[in-house]
Amino acid sequence: MNVSSVSPDPTQTPAATPAQQPGRQDFLNLLVSQLQHQDPLQPMEGAEFVAQLAQFSSVEQLLQINERLGTLEVGQAAAANSAATAMLGKQVTANADQFRLSREERPTLAFELDGHADDVTATIADEAGQVVRTIDLGERGAGAHRFTDATPLPAGTYHVTFSAESASGVPVNANSRVTGAVTEVSFENGYPELIIDGVRVRLGDVIAVGTTQPAGA
Repeated sequence: MNVSSVSPDPTQTPAATPAQQPGRQDFLNLLVSQLQHQDPLQPMEGAEFVAQLAQFSSVEQLLQINERLGTLEVGQAAAANSAATAMLGKQVTANADQFRLSREERPTLAFELDGHADDVTATIADEAGQVVRTIDLGERGAGAHRFTDATPLPAGTYHVTFSAESASGVPVNANSRVTGAVTEVSFENGYPELIIDGVRVRLGDVIAVGTTQPAGA
């Protein structure tokens, strides 16, 4: 059974290209050109010249800060990529509300409750959002739970949500969780995603990482 997170992807603002940003040499050329073409009968006053030099100095500092931030961003991306690739072959548990079946089979689903619930319900919907199964799980205690549905589902991608209430009808927070072996890491979307049986899981959704059990163990 494949599993995946459906957390919305972060909106990324495209960085301005060098051609869109004036560099330090552009500001220096502008200042020199202004000095060369000023009116000899009305030269720039000292205070005004000092003010422009101060502005140039401020621009220089901002450009240096921007360069350092760019270097820091590259370093952080490299660290995230390295952490993602280190998970290859690991058994990962993550928050997720999507799973995929490669063939007709009984899905095994997992969730965690923040507190005791007297009534827990799992709702499974297909890719089109149509509900295909509603499962009454009855009373469950706080913590992690795992169950296998009694009825097989056709191959495909599904979404599962859990709702839980106490005896007095107060909602109890329930998070769908999945566990699977990481078979690949993708950087296609600009950030690392773990691939579990062909489905993507965001690094931010990972809760725990363990070793994969050898075959036949």
